[in-house]
Amino acid sequence: MPRVPPALALGSACVLVLAAYAGPAVLALSLLFGQLVLAGLWLDVTRPDDPRGTFVVAAVAALCADVAVLLAGTDPPSLRPLAPVLGLLVPVALVQQLARRDGRAEVVSSMTGTLAIAALAVLPSALVAARATRGGVVLVACVLVGATLVAAVPPAPQGPSDTPRKGRGPRDLAHRLALGAAVAVAGAVGGWVGTRSDVVGTVRGALLAVASGVVAVCVVVAVGYTLDGPSGSGRRGGARGRRRARRAPPREQQAFGVVLPLVVACPAAYLLGRLVVS
Repeated sequence: MPRVPPALALGSACVLVLAAYAGPAVLALSLLFGQLVLAGLWLDVTRPDDPRGTFVVAAVAALCADVAVLLAGTDPPSLRPLAPVLGLLVPVALVQQLARRDGRAEVVSSMTGTLAIAALAVLPSALVAARATRGGVVLVACVLVGATLVAAVPPAPQGPSDTPRKGRGPRDLAHRLALGAAVAVAGAVGGWVGTRSDVVGTVRGALLAVASGVVAVCVVVAVGYTLDGPSGSGRRGGARGRRRARRAPPREQQAFGVVLPLVVACPAAYLLGRLVVS
């Protein structure tokens, strides 16, 4: 069975590139599916107090963001339609907390988690606007190349719970070198992809892929520092469980660590496109 990071990263990127080539509506539909997957992974990783309400808020925010970007049109492409959606998240999250019937324990942390995943679920909608910038599909492909190759790097092994926090995240030198190599390869592949468009070109394509790869490395490091630690089986299973946790993190954490760099690559595609291509 293939490892989670390469299969999920490459599969997601291929779907998004093909959807971008098919048109903005198809791209928005593909993004909505990915946004729902992101919300589900967030629930598995963070285990919020009100998982159903959190998922509903994130799903509604994602749907509204996709529809807003589509209805706004692409002349000129802009992220302005996302501002009202993000602004309405606070009152919606407050209503969601008031609707809880579980005693409303830890309201602040629960509301913070709801706002965090809802905001993350809105970010992929920026890819629809990125597709409408100069360079279009090729620009999107170059940016996704950088994020995908970094996200496809298998995560570093986890250590026992008493491991010092210093040096965690990308734990060993081999993992750091793999992330750097992924960025370098992304530059080469991005330059080749950029030749498919006269607007993007080789140099700009390489710059887009490398910049996206650097952003993805930052996300991977942040996720590693946040989620690095033994799984539940490692805490309860003695030495054997700790060895198993040290080999690989839980599958849900692997999937979340793959999806998040791709999510951040969506607004990065728009911003990099405006800075590098436009």
